[in-house]
Amino acid sequence: MAPWAKAELRKKRRAERRDRFFGHVRGIFVLLMIATVWVIILNHQVEIQCLNSAKMIQEIKKSATAERLQMEALRHEKEVNQTTQ
Repeated sequence: MAPWAKAELRKKRRAERRDRFFGHVRGIFVLLMIATVWVIILNHQVEIQCLNSAKMIQEIKKSATAERLQMEALRHEKEVNQTTQ
């Protein structure tokens, strides 16, 4: 085999090895990015649940207050109706 052909073959093999290596590095990088996003989501999941719970509790309190006011208004209306009859 001619020396220039051997040099070309070595260049080609080196390029293939480099491409394979960087392909593995790229795959590992993608895996690490996915893992990072997953960990961030899990860490903030508790905070998101706490915020949702606080909002739900506020809405339940408002609803209970509104129902209580409605019941008191109906009771008062009945009293007024009874006194006027």
